[in-house]
Amino acid sequence: MYGCRRISKYSKTNEQTPTISNYMALKLIRQLNIRSIMVKRYRKPTTKNNYTQQENIIKKFDDLSGIWSTDITYL
Repeated sequence: MYGCRRISKYSKTNEQTPTISNYMALKLIRQLNIRSIMVKRYRKPTTKNNYTQQENIIKKFDDLSGIWSTDITYL
C-alpha cells in the first residue's frame, strides 16, 4: 500500500535509507513494475424494490375539511 509519495517520505524520515524525491520514487516504481494496492471505495448499498408509487388521492378532494389525520405515539 505504498505509493511514490509515501516511499519518498519514508526515505526522508529514515536515516538508513538514501533520500529520494517523489519523481525518483515514481521512476523506480515504474522500472520495477511495482503496483500499489488500491483500497476500494465504500459504496452505499442500494435497495431495489418493485413497488409503484401510489397517486396522491388527497389532491382529488375539493373540500379539505373532510380529510382527517391522526398520530398516536407511545413513549
